Amino acid sequence: MVLFNGSNTDPKSKEIYQAWLERHAGTDHITNSPTADKRAALVEYFRDDAYIMIATEAAAEGINLQFCNLVVNYDMPWNPQRIEQRIGRCHRYGQKFDVVVVNFLNRSNAADVGVYQLLDEKFRLFNRVFGA
Repeated sequence: MVLFNGSNTDPKSKEIYQAWLERHAGTDHITNSPTADKRAALVEYFRDDAYIMIATEAAAEGINLQFCNLVVNYDMPWNPQRIEQRIGRCHRYGQKFDVVVVNFLNRSNAADVGVYQLLDEKFRLFNRVFGA
């Protein structure tokens, strides 16, 4: 399991990053931007060694998780576009597998229900226009 958050300063993330730096020393993988390089190290670790990535909103943009085909949204952000961005990390051109998305929904929370309904309507419209 790997954690992906805004700081990535936990001991396991630091260990992953140091191993990544050693593995890619002298290559163009290293950008000399610690933030970008930590993100790349964690994604590579997830792809090659871990089965689960638990991520905050920090993983919603700027990373490619095309090798992954399951997204579990534990929370429903107020902006449905944020959910689409999360899904978009995995569901990209060239994806070899169907991407399964599981959304946890608090039915007693009107905001969660409203966001889910908007998202559902948008995907139904997309399906009608472009097909499955």
